[in-house]
Amino acid sequence: MVGEDRLPMPLTYARIMLRVLGTTAERRAQLLKGTRITESALVDPTAEATLADFLAMFDNAHALCEPGWTLELTSHFDLAAQGALGFAMVCAPTLAESFDIMARYGHVRAPWFRLEVFGDELEWGVKMRRQFPVAAHIDIAMVETVLLSAQNLVESILGRPMGQARMHFDFAAPAWIERYRERFSGEVIFAADYAGFSMPAIWRNSPCPLADAGMYQAAMSRLEMDRRRLDSGNHLSVRVAMLIAASGDTGPDLETTAERLNVSRRTLIRRLKEAGTSFGTLRDEHRMQRAVELLANPTYTATEVGYRLGYQEPANFTRAFKRWFGTTPGNHRAHSGK
Repeated sequence: MVGEDRLPMPLTYARIMLRVLGTTAERRAQLLKGTRITESALVDPTAEATLADFLAMFDNAHALCEPGWTLELTSHFDLAAQGALGFAMVCAPTLAESFDIMARYGHVRAPWFRLEVFGDELEWGVKMRRQFPVAAHIDIAMVETVLLSAQNLVESILGRPMGQARMHFDFAAPAWIERYRERFSGEVIFAADYAGFSMPAIWRNSPCPLADAGMYQAAMSRLEMDRRRLDSGNHLSVRVAMLIAASGDTGPDLETTAERLNVSRRTLIRRLKEAGTSFGTLRDEHRMQRAVELLANPTYTATEVGYRLGYQEPANFTRAFKRWFGTTPGNHRAHSGK
């Protein structure tokens, strides 16, 4: 198993922690103590942290903040903070499919845990499975964060509080139990058999009000790409994909990417080949996702979408799109109802 010091995590969460908890320069420094996160990395959209960095920040926050600090922090973990995972969940056809996405891809955003969907004809929900042992105070904080983040996402999908849901915590009630009642919508159960949440099984088929086939397809493509690379332990290609995604619709060229990663062009080609991919493949995956997202916006013509993606001639964009999806941009837009 890859160590915590190598498992990548988005810097989004660290940025939110510093914004909410790091109200002074001294507090920011305390929160970053023992991590490899720098102030310059925090403003670099291509930079990433590791699970070890995130666990260290949680340990630092435990020493710095009042008990129950995660419950305030996680209220700031909105849909945008969850990246492709959040967008895939809210754009999925039904709540059941949203939960399947959460279970399959949740570790892409936070590799400390995995989720398992369970249920019968009456009750349905998810259980957490820890992947790494951590100190008890960090474990509690992480469970609070995961379950409150999940509640935020599910309530975004339902469009209402999860009043009939039950939140399960497999540890004793903490001293700050009143804060749980303030933050969690449904019943809170401590010393449970598992950490997770459950809800009426009838909710499974609830349609997602924001379901969107184009956005769903694009987000799922990104999640699957990141899952494969995370599970294989190949993180260079993840960094390349992040750099491409942060560099506009066309993405950077190979030379610029190699320079940003402080490797030679030849070394980057070789290492991506060893990882079973190539720069062209990664850039194509980015353009595929952006093509679907841009075509979902009716204000852009297909020609304008192609131009934004770097295709000066409409015919070249059409050929690329047919190679990716087996159809033309116009047919895709007509089929998706845009």
